[in-house]
Amino acid sequence: MAAGAHPAARRGAWSALGAGFTVLFVCTGVNFSFGILFKPMLQEFGWDRATLALASTASLLVYGLAQPIFGRLVDRFGPRRVILPSMLVMALGTGLVGRVHTPWQLILLYGVVAAAGYTGTSILPISVHISRWFPGQRGFVMAVGACGFSLGHLMFTQVAAHSADAVG
Repeated sequence: MAAGAHPAARRGAWSALGAGFTVLFVCTGVNFSFGILFKPMLQEFGWDRATLALASTASLLVYGLAQPIFGRLVDRFGPRRVILPSMLVMALGTGLVGRVHTPWQLILLYGVVAAAGYTGTSILPISVHISRWFPGQRGFVMAVGACGFSLGHLMFTQVAAHSADAVG
């Protein structure tokens, strides 16, 4: 952001950075809470570790394999048009996990649907979005965005652990 930029443009840039930080904070935190909730989920469902781990494996595969696809979508439609629907997909997939009764439902909802949403809200589209607002400060804004990723992981996993202990 240029020093002499219009105040509205500066506000827009800082809003974009704040939104990117927040999306990474929440979406990363929600996604990484799965590992903390692994043991309580085993107890709740009565499934074996391999069955539950399959959902996590599917999530990592979808996330990894979908990166080039989402990169092309970001290039074609822009980061905002990818991030916003992806947030909805991730929220839908994650929210419906509480309603599963069979392993295939968990694998589909967490391992595929939520993972696809997470891919569209990950560091890739967020970094493209915020770096466009700060062409001369990309290193700094990427570091701030990455803080959202790390702090979301830290905070949400702690909340998940304490909630699992308190609620079961």
